Amino acid sequence: MRGKLAIGITANFINNKTPAEERVPEISGVAYIFNQSFFKEMYAKTGVDLENIVYYKDDTHYFVMCAKKQSLLDMGVILQDNEDVSQLLSSQNVDQEALCRYAQAAADFATNGIHLFICARESH
Repeated sequence: MRGKLAIGITANFINNKTPAEERVPEISGVAYIFNQSFFKEMYAKTGVDLENIVYYKDDTHYFVMCAKKQSLLDMGVILQDNEDVSQLLSSQNVDQEALCRYAQAAADFATNGIHLFICARESH
């Protein structure tokens, strides 16, 4: 039996290597089950509801997180619920700008509100 669907998100942000960025500690991995207060506060302040988050920095600020489906629906990242995962996560059903805002909110909260992370649109 499968539990509630959680959806993986990977986000990279430019690392300008400023002193403020250098002071931000990495998160080698924190899971809801081990730090419920962190995730409950994140949800209360941002609407972002995660199972876990990892943050490393190198040439980029690199975040991996597992978001709860309902949170993505509530925040407008996923436009319409669908039992079929391929339909649920199809490019037509994901608002890319809302996804960027979601990842940015998680990154900002996880790094104590440093607000260094800016979503950049790909140029084609």
